[in-house]
Amino acid sequence: MLRSSILWDPYCLAYLSWEDIEALMLREKEAPRRRVYASRGGLLNLDSMSSQTFRPQFRFEKADFPVLVRALKMPQYITSAQGGRVTATEALCICLRRLAYPNRL
Repeated sequence: MLRSSILWDPYCLAYLSWEDIEALMLREKEAPRRRVYASRGGLLNLDSMSSQTFRPQFRFEKADFPVLVRALKMPQYITSAQGGRVTATEALCICLRRLAYPNRL
């Protein structure tokens, strides 16, 4: 509900019937919010990651990563089923990190 709505005023609510409240709630829908992806905030920064951290996280050497992206012929951007758009490097990082995690595939 919107904070500027009549439904936030306790005095107005006292005079409304349940049908009126329901009708008002159905009329006032919040606009859908776009998702904010963590990688856009800079949390996945391969340049700042050390080689000692990179190898255990992704099971590849940091220097070999651009070669791997080219060898797999990945498109420049990849869009997920949820609508998230990431670079090929980020998508490969996500995939390799999930495969490198010891408890699941």
